[in-house]
Amino acid sequence: YQFDGNNANAKVYDLMWMNRTRPVDRFSFIWGLGAGVADLGNTDDNNALKFAGRGRAGFEYALTDDLFAQAVVDYQYIN
Repeated sequence: YQFDGNNANAKVYDLMWMNRTRPVDRFSFIWGLGAGVADLGNTDDNNALKFAGRGRAGFEYALTDDLFAQAVVDYQYIN
């Protein structure tokens, strides 16, 4: 990630658990939770490693048995 207005940046490494609800016809609701570490660069902070949390929610449509289209909202939190 690059931040506007300064040289700060972040590299985020996380794992996310995803869940699909039981499909109704070809639609299903999806959501996930994740946690990890954000490595901050070009900051004055001596401790550049921060907690990173992530949440995701959305809908999924099965185009075929092997191909899906998704519309999701993804929220990233860096402490």
